[in-house]
Amino acid sequence: MKAALYDSLCNINDEIQEIRLFKYNVEAVRKFSFGVWTSRQHVFIAVKTADHIGYGENIISINDPDVSLDEWIAWARILVGKSISEALHIVRDNLEIWRDRFTEMTEMALIDLAGKEKGVSAVSLLGLNEIHNVNGAFVVLNDDPDYVSCMIDKAVKRDLSQVIKVKLFGNLDTDIRIIKAVRKNASRKDSYLIGDVNTGYGRDADSIDMEYVTKAMHILYNEGLDACEDPAALDVNQYTVLQKEVSPLSLIPDVIMRPSWKSIDFIKPGMADICNIHPGSAGSIIDAVELARKIKSNGAGVMIGDDSLIGPACTGWQQIAIALGARWVEAVEKDDDSDSFKATILECATDSSINPIGCKPSIKGFGLLLDEKLLSDYCTEEHIVISGK
Repeated sequence: MKAALYDSLCNINDEIQEIRLFKYNVEAVRKFSFGVWTSRQHVFIAVKTADHIGYGENIISINDPDVSLDEWIAWARILVGKSISEALHIVRDNLEIWRDRFTEMTEMALIDLAGKEKGVSAVSLLGLNEIHNVNGAFVVLNDDPDYVSCMIDKAVKRDLSQVIKVKLFGNLDTDIRIIKAVRKNASRKDSYLIGDVNTGYGRDADSIDMEYVTKAMHILYNEGLDACEDPAALDVNQYTVLQKEVSPLSLIPDVIMRPSWKSIDFIKPGMADICNIHPGSAGSIIDAVELARKIKSNGAGVMIGDDSLIGPACTGWQQIAIALGARWVEAVEKDDDSDSFKATILECATDSSINPIGCKPSIKGFGLLLDEKLLSDYCTEEHIVISGK
């Protein structure tokens, strides 16, 4: 069930005068158990009043550089001329109609903008007040053990190996080799290791061999895995049973947690040690925060995942992770992929190149300011939406 708009986000009457959408293409190979990404198309949004700018980001497509932004432009046009609070209400009224990637991105930008207008942090408007510096996860998405080993060696040398996440592929021989490649350079004592299988040990929910999944989890734990994300396409009851059987390995549900405003109605205590709030697929920042609160009240830990984000959304999710007391955050700026975006940053409240990640004090909104002229040069498209156009 969708949460009501917080009182802190109501009655913010500054008018939205312009919205800019930037399409940013990333050419990078990412390997998963379900397939391969060769490119991904990001959209950055800048929502402007007379005095301030709020930013957001999401992925609009995978392996489709020519994807059209027409639908997102049409939705943005509805918000221009509205007050910040009116726009938030419109976005939330359309959570089940507009694409959730657009609603999440736009909600983040509007919350950022609201904080800047009110002179307070975005997380305070979300009712969050923890100060809990959080480790950024070092993520490797590749099935080549030699490549994995090389990347983990770099993480150790840069002191970024406190939390490591690798992709696993639902094949025990391959997955064991990947885990061994990590543990070659990063001991269990020094590095917490998560493996994301993307349901590789059982994709068909109607024919999952739970005995085999359980056996596989025990084998992977004994090889050095500390937590397993989405081992199979499990429902809540299957997660609950499996978590009891494979402890001390921690299970991390992901896909079942999306979107946040739906999963909040059916998650229950004991279904997993840790639950994933997944940027890019949460659908709503407000409902993601409410979901995190429920997860914690159920006695589980919260982690903030990633959708290979590279731009404005990274610092926003890092700040949410800090203010939630999350176990770790995966939405960090990426070497190479984020380089052009980082060149456009004029002000940023977090620095994910150092663990643990902290946040500058007394920021307004999410504390991000960009050189949009330079950003436009790096992007493949820029669309300016103003009232009536």
